[in-house]
Amino acid sequence: MLAKRSSVQVNVHEAKTQLSKLLAKVEQGEEVVIARDRTPIAKLVPFQPLAKKRLRVGDWKGRMWISPDFDAPLSDAELEEWGIEAAPRHALLALAQARSDPTAI
Repeated sequence: MLAKRSSVQVNVHEAKTQLSKLLAKVEQGEEVVIARDRTPIAKLVPFQPLAKKRLRVGDWKGRMWISPDFDAPLSDAELEEWGIEAAPRHALLALAQARSDPTAI
C-alpha cells in the first residue's frame, strides 16, 4: 500500500524566496504545489530516476528482419539516385580479382 504524500501550496513569490526550504520538504517526501493567484501551476515532487534496462542477447529476436541480400552491390540506377557515379565494370572486375588473388596486382 502506498503512503499518502502530504502536500503544501505556496505562491510564486514564496517559492522563489523559500526554494531551498521547499526542496528540503520535497526531499522528505512532501509535494509542493506552486500557485499563481491561488491557481496551481506547478508541482515539486521527489525525483524518481528511470531504471535503465540493459539489453540482452535475443531481446530483438522477432522484432526486426534483415534481407539476405542487404549487402548486395547497388545497381547503376540505385547509385545514380544517391548521386554516386557508377564505376566502370572492368574496374570492378579487376578489384574483385585483386581481392581473391593478391599476386595479381
